[in-house]
Amino acid sequence: MLANLAGRLSIRTLSTFLAACIITSVLVLALLSFLTNDYSIEAIETRRPNRGGIPHGIARTQRIGKSSANTDDFCAKHLDLDNIAVVVKTGATAIHDRLPTQLSTALRCVKEPLIFSDLDANLGDLHVHDVLSNFTTSVAESNREFDIYRMQQEYLAQGKANDVPRLRNLPIPTKDWRTEGKSAAWALDKYKFLHMVERAWQLRS
Repeated sequence: MLANLAGRLSIRTLSTFLAACIITSVLVLALLSFLTNDYSIEAIETRRPNRGGIPHGIARTQRIGKSSANTDDFCAKHLDLDNIAVVVKTGATAIHDRLPTQLSTALRCVKEPLIFSDLDANLGDLHVHDVLSNFTTSVAESNREFDIYRMQQEYLAQGKANDVPRLRNLPIPTKDWRTEGKSAAWALDKYKFLHMVERAWQLRS
């Protein structure tokens, strides 16, 4: 009996030892791979295949936004995009941080996406539509959540459109427990949805 018990313990000990060796080997290989490869943003951008859109790095530096549908294998699978209106909602304070990346990745097969924001702009060959431009004036004037919208329009009129992103941290003017920590741009966002549907129908009926 003692011999059988000793044999079982030896088998369990050996199995545990082998499992520990395998796990250790995997961890060591992973560590070596991490230490010997360059995982900087620049290196990743260099290794990333270009499928016809703008590489992320170029988009962020040059801030250009051209969405050119191409004939690569991925886009070739989506032949009916001309029958679909692709709508993108963004904000003037964040457009240059988000949209170029989207245009070069998820939207790279879309020839002319409808881009709606809260400020008219041009991003490369694409026009960004101010979806709030037809908002009822009397309602907007009495609504403090449109303060940031008016400031953006003033910046644009004064030729300071490049300064609009500085408004991203502007605090929400109507604070309560539901909006604590939110920005003025976030508060303005909810007024875009219905007007986006209306404008999309007008542009791509």
